[in-house]
Amino acid sequence: MLHRQQACNSGILETLAITSIVLQQLAQNVVEEAAVLGRGLFKRDTEGNIPSEDPASMPELPHATTNTPQGLEVVFPGDNPIVDIIAVHGLNGHREKTWTAANKINWLRHLLPDDLPSARIMCWGYDANTHDSSRVSCQYLYDHAQTLVSDLCRKRRLTDSVKRPIIFVAHSLGGIIVKSALIHSDLSRQGALLEHRSIKLSTHGIVFMGTPHQGGNGVQLGQLLVNVASLFVAANDHILQHLKRASEWLQQQLGQYGPISNEFITKYAYEEYETSTALGHKIMVVPRASAVVPGHADAESIVIHNDHINIVKFASKQDSGYEKISEYLQIMMMDADDRIQLRWKEEARIAEARIDPTFGQWFLPLSLPGVTRVVHFVAREDELARIHEILHRTDGRSTAIVQGLGGMGKTQLTLEYIKRHSEEYSAVIWLNAKDETSLKQTFAQQPKGYSDNIPQLSTFKTP
Repeated sequence: MLHRQQACNSGILETLAITSIVLQQLAQNVVEEAAVLGRGLFKRDTEGNIPSEDPASMPELPHATTNTPQGLEVVFPGDNPIVDIIAVHGLNGHREKTWTAANKINWLRHLLPDDLPSARIMCWGYDANTHDSSRVSCQYLYDHAQTLVSDLCRKRRLTDSVKRPIIFVAHSLGGIIVKSALIHSDLSRQGALLEHRSIKLSTHGIVFMGTPHQGGNGVQLGQLLVNVASLFVAANDHILQHLKRASEWLQQQLGQYGPISNEFITKYAYEEYETSTALGHKIMVVPRASAVVPGHADAESIVIHNDHINIVKFASKQDSGYEKISEYLQIMMMDADDRIQLRWKEEARIAEARIDPTFGQWFLPLSLPGVTRVVHFVAREDELARIHEILHRTDGRSTAIVQGLGGMGKTQLTLEYIKRHSEEYSAVIWLNAKDETSLKQTFAQQPKGYSDNIPQLSTFKTP
């Protein structure tokens, strides 16, 4: 049984430290030097053909240009805005063109303001052109995630909107960047990057549109990344190696995003039709099994009757895809302010408690007597996320009970949760409650004096 006592000045206080592996270090360990041209990436020529592999015959490919707008653009300032909506494009995307239909209608600019007049709508751009294979490396994706957080922090600070609720709309690999940004924000708990934490605290909802979250139905995550890249380039061994390494990083990322994912209202939009690749083949780029993560609370799937590229292009308000997305955004906005303000109050309460002179006396060292952890734990992310969701409710004391048949892994699941989150609590006490004798023996093995500091436990003192 895991038990969480709400923090207060006279009770057990929880901290906000986290013992996760820093993503940037993880990313650096898997980055390799990219092959830029030669046997790297081949774009179509002006006639739609793929150039030969002879380097001499390949055109010079530009890096970021004025045609690749970067950073935040406010496409609609909102009328006394109460929510920020931020759109993030994917690989080979464009801050404007990704969201623009063939009739030149950008639904974020031309349609959504009518339906969400009290939302400030912004698009964020970055250099996502596949002109070299490093554009799909994990280091590249993580760097952009940090930049997204920094750009948002500056904009919101300068417009006095740091605590305004955020709703992200992310297409394809843009969803990976959003998840990385939220992980980075969650880890930013001290020092110069402390203000980055405001982004995660303020994020109310996310609409993922064709984002490859996981493998599914026999399709590996690495293959999904290949699918996305194949829409724009013909990839050889160099790009495939980068995609493979990036997929390994994304698998690690799932473990870090899972525990915080249930703090956001999430919609998973997926494509219904196949998309033509750069070589002319038609494929289902991100199938439903990969675009929708099952088991997450406050999560819902949405089918969009289009292909992977056009899943985010709506020509009119009568487009069924637009109707669904705009209506979900309106519903998300209804309780956004109440939920986010409550989250900020909780943050302030804990910060206040930290400066209380009695704060330190409630911290107890981690002790797991008689427990053996397995060396290689196979993650059960849905169960871990569910435990985290239960223990982080704000309506009083929370209790999570893990039950099942013997040998199913209940102990190891609980230990994995403790490993990831022990520093969020003032104390983690492991007790063998098989019977009264075992319980008293376990208490006797705990750090001396802890029951004296916690009045609720005085009943169980041993002689």
